[in-house]
Amino acid sequence: MLLKSMKVNRFQVNVILGIANGIISALQTLWFIPYIKSFLGNEAYGYVSVINGLVNTLMIISVSVGVMSTRFIVVNLEQGNKKKASHYYSTEFFSLLIIGLLISILGIILSFNLRKVMNISSGYYNDVQILFLMTLFSFLIQLISAPFSASFYVKNSLFITYLIFICDYLSRIMMTIFLFSNGEKVIWSSALATDLVYLGMILIYYIYTRKNLPELILSKSLFKIKYLWDVMRSGLWVGISYAGNVMLSSLTTYFSNIFCGVIITGIYSAIMQLNIIENTVLSVLISSILPKMFKLYSNDDNQSLYNYVIDSMILTTLFIGLISSGIVVYGSDFMSLWMGKEFVKYRLLIVLTVIYLPFTLPSQVINQVFTVKNKVAIPAIATLLFGMLNVFLIIIFTKWLNLGIYGIAISAVIVQVLRDNIFYPLYLKNIINRVKWKLSIPFLIGVVYMALGISICFLVKKVIVPNTILSFSLSVIVSGILLFLLALTLYRKKEHLGG
Repeated sequence: MLLKSMKVNRFQVNVILGIANGIISALQTLWFIPYIKSFLGNEAYGYVSVINGLVNTLMIISVSVGVMSTRFIVVNLEQGNKKKASHYYSTEFFSLLIIGLLISILGIILSFNLRKVMNISSGYYNDVQILFLMTLFSFLIQLISAPFSASFYVKNSLFITYLIFICDYLSRIMMTIFLFSNGEKVIWSSALATDLVYLGMILIYYIYTRKNLPELILSKSLFKIKYLWDVMRSGLWVGISYAGNVMLSSLTTYFSNIFCGVIITGIYSAIMQLNIIENTVLSVLISSILPKMFKLYSNDDNQSLYNYVIDSMILTTLFIGLISSGIVVYGSDFMSLWMGKEFVKYRLLIVLTVIYLPFTLPSQVINQVFTVKNKVAIPAIATLLFGMLNVFLIIIFTKWLNLGIYGIAISAVIVQVLRDNIFYPLYLKNIINRVKWKLSIPFLIGVVYMALGISICFLVKKVIVPNTILSFSLSVIVSGILLFLLALTLYRKKEHLGG
């Protein structure tokens, strides 16, 4: 009954619970990092970020299969091709089981050779090994659950996944406190909690799919090489794109570990949580708009799809801009209160990690169009090249120009602006003839919003000086309210710009 009553407002429910998920994720991180630091030191959390980067690299091929198979399942269900959808559904599931087994073997071998690929202090080696295996396990569970996730897009019920993630974040806190209070001060406490929650998650996914999409049949007899080949042809490009994205994001902490050392990697990982908060908001928005995007594409309504893309980009720009404006002005104060006075000297690094995001992250809406329309080859090759460029620039900036950790941050800014603000719009123009000057509206609004937003935050900060936790909270709240009102005003004014 509750789900039926939510039917009309599924988008709002998805966004609200998605934002709640993001807030709880951020709060969990804000608690977890200093808690770990207080017991194990700065470098400990850096290992978590580096391991995530390594596991992301291992998962490249498998993720490509999962993403494109889900796309084929959703589109065929929306078009009424139930039998074909079942073929993709079964083919994806059994393929991912096999791929998961192969990755597990590779992961176990790598776990015995971690010192060959990253810097690890002698006292942490066993813990890092366990952390690696536990993280790999949770990624594999998430991967195998991919076929069932199609049901959440078809039924527009992504809020269920957010509820599971919220349980995950809360369990990380409880597991860490339990282990630490019983003398087990280990860096893999949260990974263990995630493993347990994800085991329950895959069961929930399966039951939900069986109940809500009974037309989807899971059977070995429906596994067909033909459908696997369909997925692999498109999935190959998604895998290439994923490899490029890994080089643009996850592996930055790995390169920090290699080129800058374990201590600075821990500091950089803590600062990057500010960037991750904004990417979490982006993930919520993207996940919430995808169901309608699939539906518009399935109905061959390109004009409405294009208008929806512009509107979604504007919404994303304002959400991300609100957070970035606050971090640019209050970021160093926050890090000082959260992690210690030593973070004040990294003010420029904090600004570099977030100031460009309102101009680049909205283009991920465009990237979803490429996936929905199955036009992924050229963007994938481009993303891989941009990822390689990022690695090249990191080496130049850190080793030749001796910019250290700042070189890694500057490289990310340069490469993501080139990809998101130049390449993505140009390629979209090639696949949708309706792309005109309207595509520049989200970027123009982003520039205006950031300029006004940063100015507002600076003025509020002058009036309410954040020199205590109370005054900091009050200053941030007042700035946040004013930024929200500004975002609301600009969103309403978009109609006058043709948005």
